[in-house]
Amino acid sequence: MESGDESVIVGDEATSGAKGGAAILGVSRWILALAATAGVGVGVGASFAVGRSRSVEAPTVARVAEVAKTQTPKVEAPVAVRDADTAAAAGEVAETEPKGPVVGDDGEVPVAPGEDADKVDPVKAAAADRLVETLAAAHARAHAKAEAVEVDKALNAALDEVFKKAKVNRRFAGEFYTSFGVGRFVKGGVLTALGAAVIDKAHEVDKHALDPAPYDLEGLDQALAGVGRSGDGEAKSDAVTSTVAGLLEAPAFDKDAAKERLLALPTLPDDGALELAIGQASSGKAPSAADVPLDVRVFRTFLDLVMDFRFLKKAGPFMLRTRETVYERDRKALKDHIAVVLQAAAEGDAAKASQLIEPAHPQYRRMIEVLAKYREIDQKGGCPKLSSGWRFRAGSRGNEVVKLQERLACEGYYAGEMDGKYDGPTAEAVKAYQEHHDLPVEGLGQVLEETMKSLNVPIERRVKQIELAVQRMREGRHERMGEFFLRVNIPSFLLRAYENGQVVREHRVIVGTNKLDDDKVQLVQGHINRTKLFGTRLYEIIVNPTWILPKRVEEGELASNLDKDATYLEKSNIKKVKLGSGTEVFVQGAGKGNVLGKVKFLLEGTNAIYLHDTDKRALFKKQRRDFSHGCMRVHEAIDFGKWLLARDGFTQAEIDKAFGSSVVKPFDLKKPIDLVTEYITVDLAADGNPVFYDDIYGYDAAFWNDKIPPVEKVRWGSEIMRPRWVPTMDDKTVDGWRKAGKPAPRNLGPDGKPVAKPPKDDSDQGP
Repeated sequence: MESGDESVIVGDEATSGAKGGAAILGVSRWILALAATAGVGVGVGASFAVGRSRSVEAPTVARVAEVAKTQTPKVEAPVAVRDADTAAAAGEVAETEPKGPVVGDDGEVPVAPGEDADKVDPVKAAAADRLVETLAAAHARAHAKAEAVEVDKALNAALDEVFKKAKVNRRFAGEFYTSFGVGRFVKGGVLTALGAAVIDKAHEVDKHALDPAPYDLEGLDQALAGVGRSGDGEAKSDAVTSTVAGLLEAPAFDKDAAKERLLALPTLPDDGALELAIGQASSGKAPSAADVPLDVRVFRTFLDLVMDFRFLKKAGPFMLRTRETVYERDRKALKDHIAVVLQAAAEGDAAKASQLIEPAHPQYRRMIEVLAKYREIDQKGGCPKLSSGWRFRAGSRGNEVVKLQERLACEGYYAGEMDGKYDGPTAEAVKAYQEHHDLPVEGLGQVLEETMKSLNVPIERRVKQIELAVQRMREGRHERMGEFFLRVNIPSFLLRAYENGQVVREHRVIVGTNKLDDDKVQLVQGHINRTKLFGTRLYEIIVNPTWILPKRVEEGELASNLDKDATYLEKSNIKKVKLGSGTEVFVQGAGKGNVLGKVKFLLEGTNAIYLHDTDKRALFKKQRRDFSHGCMRVHEAIDFGKWLLARDGFTQAEIDKAFGSSVVKPFDLKKPIDLVTEYITVDLAADGNPVFYDDIYGYDAAFWNDKIPPVEKVRWGSEIMRPRWVPTMDDKTVDGWRKAGKPAPRNLGPDGKPVAKPPKDDSDQGP
């Protein structure tokens, strides 16, 4: 895939990150440790450590004489800090002092790596040094100077030809070949198992809603005409052999990196085992110059696949990545992922290597099947259109009912006879359709106005919706989730708990409202309450929480309520508290009427966004549930909290005591739980069929109208995105308030002049 127009997608983050050629940093030590634990070696050169610690513009086998040592900087884990003043005032403070680093603009919370491995036994280290010398001699024999020069020439020529329109790819490809050498994809004139898997996957990109044109499949097939395949029957290498093979194939030999890899093996081989591995390593010969052009061509396809499936982000809505941005900000992650894929291939499992290219989203493979089904329906002409004025009830008869049955059968909801009778089977099919299209089940299986509108949505539009869902699943953060994690898909208003890829629990949620609102403190207005998209961890559960009102609520809804009722604070159990720092805050005590309900779930680094119970549980009966200020209210939150605490190892007695009391009780989880929020308007029901949701925040529409990232807020008092109670204000006045550190006045009329009675601020109160 050429990238001459890589600047089409631009986000705020596209200009940040390191500039210029990125250093070859190498795969993290945890990959080496993982390989050792699994009983395999990192034998494919699963580290870029053998390259130089600089950008390699045109790497050559002959020129590389020495390499940089792999360095893994030590990163301290984030430490949770509690605000003593707020704790004294409110009993708990997590929402004012979030744990860990705050989520950035791209919705990511940095995770610190673990500590380095224990120091190596000196005797074992000495043995490894001796083995390294043997390997160095074998590497020198395998890379005869004359042959290396020929490979050099062929490699540079192939890189210049294949990447002539994409210099940024050319540099990264150079780094790859400096580290791994040729022969990963084409060796001995035939495609390796990995090379064949790459070609097969490239021919399937259209099934994944990816544009096949940039892959130039016709040109690829022509280039590979007559090239055979080694097949998937290649013998699997043991840990020692695969490690030795990788070290011998690398263009340069780094003794320190070789020692590190040997020590990562489950058992250090003796001299005899090493010599045997050197003899058995099929790749322990010098690479052939004849293989280079095709190897580079297939590598380009491989790189395009990894980019498209794992790293490029086009649908957002906010986290966008061009190739340039990936190379600047995600270079190490890209190298690490490539190393993992190559490791799987070196172990003889090309199918696993191919699977590792795909995203880790638990619903991805099934959604690809759904896309194929709806594309087939569309290619056959779509579904029949019905008269928008038709209505159906139990007992209806006639040709109109036949048309309805045909429409339901088109998507697979009805499999009975086209008998024109609106009876049990037809009514059940209607109910199933309504449940899978985010529609209220209209009493006794009735088909009224909303259902008729949905039935007449063209299948072509459904296909587009599914394609966008597939793209957003590729762009998700699920590769960072553990075996057990929580997922909130905002348009579905659902929280699901996943374990080993399966849904084990589901709760309805209330998310941030899409209504226009204003923040008089930050001097902004617009859709400021939408729940944010991020990946983080749930680290603490608080029973009987208090609520510290944010400043914008204090300046908005609270002030409005006090205007109407001077006793509002007392009635709402809210007190004004002065902290030791001198700051005054309003705190709502625990108990009846607390907007957080009985339990709150704190998230790392999300700037006071969390999950919680609510005092307005009747809202969970609503079909559309966007009513909050950005937090996520959980249906049956008490049961959910008890379940999570029990999973975390707390005793039933501890749990019952906390929930049976009115005292604030925080539980720090022994094992924090991964959590991701997403925005995908097609999800999967428990039966595996798609559920189509409303585009409540308009992010899908923004994508289709080339307005990604969408604008959510503007200056306070602007003409656009203005709540009805906010007057139109000029820039100079608002800038003056901002410079002086003052909030917007509340007592302004429609003309911006003071009035005796402030306009009603009717935005929903509560987090």
